[in-house]
Amino acid sequence: MFMHIHGHGHCDIRLPRDVQQQILAAGKARRHRWAPEAGYVTFLVRDELDLEPAMELISMSHQHFNGGQNIPRIETTAGSE
Repeated sequence: MFMHIHGHGHCDIRLPRDVQQQILAAGKARRHRWAPEAGYVTFLVRDELDLEPAMELISMSHQHFNGGQNIPRIETTAGSE
């Protein structure tokens, strides 16, 4: 599992250990309470301004833990169904 979400914007995101240490040192996330040794950090999304940095961490995690494979995005056009 590369990440999971608890209620109220509480995201636990797993990162490679070296990246985890950099993120924590830069103050971009909090130390995970229960599984920091597994590379987890905790990110709290409080408002819209927190969405972009949260998605950046989630994307980093997903890319690392899916073997570096790029999963193509499905683009949708507004109004098409």
